[in-house]
Amino acid sequence: MRTILIFFSLIIFVSCRRMDIHFNDSRFSRCEVAGVSSNLYHNGTSYGHSIQKRYNLSGIVESLTIVVFDNFGAIDTVDYDIVYDGIKAHIAAVSRGISDIEAVREPVSYSFDATFDVRSGYATLIGGHYFEYENNRLVSYDNFPLRYDEQGNITRVTSSLGAVLYAYDYSTKGKKEFYITAGYQVGEAYNLAETLGWIPVQPINKRISHSISWGISAAEDYIAGSLTMGNHTYNEDGYLISYSVDGQTVTNNWKCQVFGRPGKIR
Repeated sequence: MRTILIFFSLIIFVSCRRMDIHFNDSRFSRCEVAGVSSNLYHNGTSYGHSIQKRYNLSGIVESLTIVVFDNFGAIDTVDYDIVYDGIKAHIAAVSRGISDIEAVREPVSYSFDATFDVRSGYATLIGGHYFEYENNRLVSYDNFPLRYDEQGNITRVTSSLGAVLYAYDYSTKGKKEFYITAGYQVGEAYNLAETLGWIPVQPINKRISHSISWGISAAEDYIAGSLTMGNHTYNEDGYLISYSVDGQTVTNNWKCQVFGRPGKIR
């Protein structure tokens, strides 16, 4: 049987944990990953910018492009446009495919909405998918509980599709970690929220492996494949700027600035 490992989400859904947020009446400062670059290839073509965010004059992400990968290479390109309205956002998406895979491919357009918690600013509902919190910790996605280790790192994210499992090096940790979630194994809503910092899921410690399970409980786990992460590099401020995934380099492009607030989110 050919085991399919959903290789890279680039619904590399770029997200940076809500880092160094200092609120005043209208603005806050934040560092986040504005883009992800990699040396991922498909049929000899390099997709160097796996994720690219675009900002408006207030410093808010108004659109982004994501190249989605699995273990066979690039499988889709998705453009997202985001319009904020108070504690809600409307997302218009266009799936454009990959031209060298699909010679004839009409773009597929779709849209969905997101709702945010007024106090924390985290997403509670995205396109019909629910996110629940306790003390600003994400505890469930679509009623599937998340699992954490004693240090507060997510070790398991479960959805109706299966689960993603993570392992960590507890001997070291950077100031700001950022990693990507695999393919659509969890789901587009989760990955987009992760990318945009709409959910607090980035780890405290250095992530060293990422496994895909076809089970929805630990007792049913069947590990379809694992990715090994290494060669972590941090800048002088402790931000994770690059790491390798099974020998392929991923680079996080950080952006630090004062942001205007999305709508009335507090």
